Amino acid sequence: MTDLTPRDVRQKNREFRRVLWGYDQKLVDAFLEVVAQRLGALIKQNIASTDRADTMQKQIAAFRERETAINETMVAALQLQADARTRVEHEAEPMRTKAQGEAERILGEGQRTARNLTREIEGLTMQRSEFVKAFRSLLEQYLAEVEEEEGRVTEAAERPGAATRVTPGGAAASESVAKPPDAGGRGDGPGAWLSSILGETENQERR
Repeated sequence: MTDLTPRDVRQKNREFRRVLWGYDQKLVDAFLEVVAQRLGALIKQNIASTDRADTMQKQIAAFRERETAINETMVAALQLQADARTRVEHEAEPMRTKAQGEAERILGEGQRTARNLTREIEGLTMQRSEFVKAFRSLLEQYLAEVEEEEGRVTEAAERPGAATRVTPGGAAASESVAKPPDAGGRGDGPGAWLSSILGETENQERR
């Protein structure tokens, strides 16, 4: 079936055969003009609808292409993200292992240093204790010797006529040996300062 145009409708009145008692030619012509106009309007509307449909199809195709491009971009971005994460983890693993080893090494050295310092402190403490003991023993020995010498001097001073000397005038003067004062000027005897040193040494050792 061929397309029917308004021009075809308008030319149809020339093809109709005139008969007696037929339709009124003016009415038929008027009706055909209305049909032609309506047909023309429908054709224009159809053309406009077709154009809109084509435009929409093009837009839909463009949207689909854009959607495909977006999906491909998202897939590529996810793949890049996964690759970057894998690469970072792969590159970070040696650094993490190295850092962990360095931390363990520093911790080990710190522990060894602490043990060495503890041993040194224990050794110094032992040496100090031995020194204090030796020094106290030496002081006690000196104190005993001083007390012994003090006893001999006191005993000699208490004997009658223990010491006499002749004066230049010829007179004999007796001279008693006086008890020597201690180093601090106190009357406690020459060994008092040694006793105080021993007391201080014992107090330090208790600390």
